[in-house]
Amino acid sequence: MWWQVELRVSPQIEESLSNFLFELGSTGCQQQEDRLTAYFSEEISPESLRSEVERYLSQLRRLGLAVPGTEVTIRQVPEQDWNALWKEGFHPFRLSERLWVKPTWEELQEPVSGLVLEIDPGQAFGTGHHATTRMALRFLDRHVTPGDTVLDVGTGSGILAIAAARLGAARVLALDVDPVAVACATENCLRNRVSDRIHLFVGELNAVTPGVPFDLVVANLNKRIILAHWNALLERVAAAGRLFLTGLLVEDEPEVIDMARRARFQIAEKQTEEEWLGLTLKREETR
Repeated sequence: MWWQVELRVSPQIEESLSNFLFELGSTGCQQQEDRLTAYFSEEISPESLRSEVERYLSQLRRLGLAVPGTEVTIRQVPEQDWNALWKEGFHPFRLSERLWVKPTWEELQEPVSGLVLEIDPGQAFGTGHHATTRMALRFLDRHVTPGDTVLDVGTGSGILAIAAARLGAARVLALDVDPVAVACATENCLRNRVSDRIHLFVGELNAVTPGVPFDLVVANLNKRIILAHWNALLERVAAAGRLFLTGLLVEDEPEVIDMARRARFQIAEKQTEEEWLGLTLKREETR
């Protein structure tokens, strides 16, 4: 048996709350629209769970974050094959003009025109279903040209790095602070036969030499991490290159645009999907 914890969330708190639930011992979290569901071993006290979650929500409210007024629902559920249940909802789909995404455990029912990315995300982020991943992949579809160099910051499952290589990038550098994600991305690169053009490593952005800029830099992170690495991201964009930022909320747009302008970058493109924002930055032209 398992304990199922369910509560309403806002975009502002979903990531931090998911991380907190994992720290409490959650074996998995699922986000569906405005609801977050987490599962815990039956050995954990439900009273303690409720107390810890409610205390954390109160802290978020005191910080001024949008916390929906909601009850924390905890109920016991029977043992299930959670991995199999999750896989039931992941099927091949077309993502952009040239890109398809297919899970490794399914076959295409008919031939498709375009590039098929074969992905098993394991415990890493990146199936193409999340709005931020979709926007980043569409950015790559529009802008990767043969011979480009690409930097993928926060690679997760490796889906963005693989897409860049399949679209013609000559060299892709992909990094993540999570060794589990990098191991997953390594397997996915092998499946898609692009390992010869993708270099993966566990570490922070500051480990990437700033004197070797990239034609395209993609950062699917969140506002806090993007701002913490703001200068490092800008420094790694080639003179005629582009930087794509996502993991941002629509409400973050004014602050990020203001920072970009002060750094002499302009907004070349903007994407929005649901409550999420994607911005393409390029250097201002000198006169």
